[in-house]
Amino acid sequence: VDPLRNNPKRQPQLFLMEPYDPDKEPLIMIHGLLDTPLIWAELSNELWAYDAIRNRYQIWHFLYNTSAPALYSGRLLRYQLRELRPLLDPQGDDPAMRSTTLLTHSMGGIIGRSLVTRPGDAFWNAAFTRPLESLKLSEEDRESLREAFFWEPEEHVKRVIFVAVPHRGSDIADNFLGKIGRLFVAPPNTFREFYERISEANPGAWTEAYAKLGSGRLDSVHALSPEQPTLKILSELPLSHKVRVHSVIGDRGKMGPVEESHDGLVPYWSSHLSFADSEKVVPAGHEVFEHPEGMAEIVRLLRLPPVRP
Repeated sequence: VDPLRNNPKRQPQLFLMEPYDPDKEPLIMIHGLLDTPLIWAELSNELWAYDAIRNRYQIWHFLYNTSAPALYSGRLLRYQLRELRPLLDPQGDDPAMRSTTLLTHSMGGIIGRSLVTRPGDAFWNAAFTRPLESLKLSEEDRESLREAFFWEPEEHVKRVIFVAVPHRGSDIADNFLGKIGRLFVAPPNTFREFYERISEANPGAWTEAYAKLGSGRLDSVHALSPEQPTLKILSELPLSHKVRVHSVIGDRGKMGPVEESHDGLVPYWSSHLSFADSEKVVPAGHEVFEHPEGMAEIVRLLRLPPVRP
């Protein structure tokens, strides 16, 4: 896929990197903004070098168009998981289907966070001025909105590793670099058409904050602004079930308080999670998973005992 185009060569898709094994836990890798699963190549080779990891996990990749806001991509991933899992395990008794680990980088972590969160009506109330039932919509669009705003979490996800994730956004989205980035992330046609179709049929349905999305702000860079309400809501919602959470954060090896550090794109205050089971700060930039200390931490986390229900 070319992440700089609004018409990707491939639609968002889960890819299994080896034949399905009913005894191996899925390790789903979710890349970040303007990236593809190719970013995981070096790390994947490192992981496969460990018998304990190779024998325990099967690697899956989620390829998606990073031009779309993260929650839109999260909906697509949930849909694909709910289609794929019964196909792989029709009887529902494979050990592999009991536990899933997510390894996420940057914007991919926002997608991952949505999989272990039950939103209730928090996002709907922030985005719309009236109930879903009152909107003029096709049944297909109504169902898409229901899935996008009132989803159920993926309770098979038991561990999430967040690598350089902007849980509370990044100031880069609002500054000059963000403006440059927006030149390359026009929203995918399907998302833009969906938004415009709802808006035209339902004038005034969007709240002021979300109506701005229709003024050239549909792209994923705007969606990572600290002022974007979606990130504020998601970061404040509790996890929906028992999940082990780990953070791997870069500080570029700079001197000074870690609270004031930055990986070059995401500040520590945005990546830090007070409830995380562990946190590792690595002297690296945003691609912290490529640093030897970052790789070693990810290996350590993947070798931890499985999370029991």
